[in-house]
Amino acid sequence: MQIDDFRLYTTLKSIQDTLTFEEAGAIVDVARLAAIADGKTTVDEMAVIVMLRRIITELAGGTIPHPSAAIDASRLNAIGNDLTATGPRELAFACALLVMMHDLELTPAERDLATELAHALVIEPARAKAIAADIESLVRAEPAS
Repeated sequence: MQIDDFRLYTTLKSIQDTLTFEEAGAIVDVARLAAIADGKTTVDEMAVIVMLRRIITELAGGTIPHPSAAIDASRLNAIGNDLTATGPRELAFACALLVMMHDLELTPAERDLATELAHALVIEPARAKAIAADIESLVRAEPAS
């Protein structure tokens, strides 16, 4: 699925337009966690993460930490220390959803992770649904020519 780069950038920036070094690293780790939700990481998911990392790096002023070598569910607990403000938490959630929804199909494991992430990132259910609708709309949109 081809995602319009400009539309992705403006969608993410509308959620949070600046990030700290630590927030950016945590957001990329949440996206990486989303990529392994169903037990495998595809080339397309990795391409989405690369696209997200580029945008997140820009929002962080041009630099973010290298991702931790291992990413697993236990990292989610530590991420709470880096994502204390609402905007970065919502941006992490949006990035995770993009990784999981890019193929227009959510597996049961991905649905479970989306629910768990919304809870762990303290995102109200109505706001989580709104973010999910925005990301789905982005994924379904035809890229600009």
